[in-house]
Amino acid sequence: MEVTPELKNQLDKIDKKYKAIHQNTQTHLEGLLWSKPITYWDYIQTDALLNLQIQRTTLPDEMVFIMYHQVNELLFKWYFGK
Repeated sequence: MEVTPELKNQLDKIDKKYKAIHQNTQTHLEGLLWSKPITYWDYIQTDALLNLQIQRTTLPDEMVFIMYHQVNELLFKWYFGK
């Protein structure tokens, strides 16, 4: 891999970031070798969220009720910082 000026600039910024919190940049870069790549879907855990929508009756509007209230709770958590 060629170390372009852009790449050098990014590495310098990363180094500055970790030095500011008294961390070793090389340790963090080595950690990238061991970490597993994560997809968007794994990151936001869509499956876990959707599995929380358990309909308990046969009423057709119940799923809308569940989704509406779950969205409100997520917004309240974000807005009020519970």
